Amino acid sequence: MIREIRQKSRIIPLDTMLARKAGAIRRVMKEGGLGDAIIYATAQTYNGDVLTGDPHFRNLSGVVYIGKD
Repeated sequence: MIREIRQKSRIIPLDTMLARKAGAIRRVMKEGGLGDAIIYATAQTYNGDVLTGDPHFRNLSGVVYIGKD
């Protein structure tokens, strides 16, 4: 399964622009840490969605939440 995910995924390097955007997002997020902000900033920058079961993302735009309600 991991091999299939890696083949269908795009690896995005964390550069200064993305790190700054993640920092700005982290300052306004009510929950979650810097890792969550980096994931969210990357999805926003590259016009993707975050597919997650992490409740920190539950009410953000551009998120497909698959966790338990």
